[in-house]
This record gives sequence, C-alpha cells and structure tokens, in this order.
Amino acid sequence: MTQYLLGLGIISALGAVATWVAFGPGPRAFTVTLPFVGRGPGDETVGRAVFGIGAVLMWIFLVVFVVVSVKRIRRNK
Repeated sequence: MTQYLLGLGIISALGAVATWVAFGPGPRAFTVTLPFVGRGPGDETVGRAVFGIGAVLMWIFLVVFVVVSVKRIRRNK
C-alpha cells in the first residue's frame, strides 16, 4: 500500500510542476540544446506547448496508475 501512495505522490508532483510551467501565469524562459549545434534560447510558446503535452500525459498516467493500483489492492485482499 505504501508503494502505491508513494507512486501517487510522485506522479502528482511531476504533473503539478509540468502543469504550472505550461499553464501558470507569468513569462517563462526556455533553453534548447541541440547535438552538434549547441545551446540557445527557446521560444516560450513551444516550451509551454511541450510542457503542456507532458502535463496531459502525466495526468493520464496518474489515472491509469490509480485504476490499476485499486484493482491490484482489491485483488490481493
């Protein structure tokens, strides 16, 4: 049971951070690193979009994790 709660907390924290970066107020500064090219400033819209996609995926993963965890816990009782 503890491992499920830890997993729930970790996934929620990652989702919250990605959501805040993508949809939170205020300006954001992103850096892009490309192999053989180097590093430079990234576009804020692209950076927020990438974090937005990551946030949506994290929340979907959280729902799947909860459903699977509840099924496992019920089965083991």
